[in-house]
Amino acid sequence: MKDDAQVKLAKSIKGIGLASAVRVLLEIEDVNRFPTVKQITAYFGVHPTFKQSGDGTWNIKMSKKGRSEIRGILYMCCLTAIRNDDNFSQLYSRFRGNGMNHYQAMGVCMHKMLRIIYGVLKSQTPYDPAIDRENVAKAEQKRKEAKQKELQLKQAKKENLIATKRLPLKHQYQDVQHRREKSRKRPKLHKWKQVRDQFLRKQNYKNYSKKNYRPTYLVL
Repeated sequence: MKDDAQVKLAKSIKGIGLASAVRVLLEIEDVNRFPTVKQITAYFGVHPTFKQSGDGTWNIKMSKKGRSEIRGILYMCCLTAIRNDDNFSQLYSRFRGNGMNHYQAMGVCMHKMLRIIYGVLKSQTPYDPAIDRENVAKAEQKRKEAKQKELQLKQAKKENLIATKRLPLKHQYQDVQHRREKSRKRPKLHKWKQVRDQFLRKQNYKNYSKKNYRPTYLVL
């Protein structure tokens, strides 16, 4: 097992030894059965879950779905990685500074560890902390761009609303005329008296006969 290429790739990550690498690879079996990194994190229950509504988000925690053995391995590997790898130590201290407790911050590190294992096995290249920093910088840039797009969309929506509210008098008059024409085309609702008379006519027509005519009346 020491000379296996997959084991060597897993051991290149700081915090993962021989026994941990073998156990992780046995749990993963074949990395190609996971098309994306999100699927492998969801498969082993390391991804975060939360409840969301109009009031906000709450109850953010690790899903803990799937087998628990690999989560125990990742936890122990992350404890070693925090002491020996600057990327993991900075990540842990950053989330601890944001108000997370020890286990919550360790959950973030476990998620990152599994993502790195997936990337190393998928690309068949050993772990390099510099590449990890570049990937983190790219991810932050994408987040900033997404936030800017959201702000631009919100501003565009506000501008469109203001433009529609501040129409010239001519356009406002045309809009009112268009609404009136629509209302004229719509069928008017019958009042309760008209509905009653219509119902009585139908009943009288059904009960009508040439010999005896017995009209029926509806009491409302």
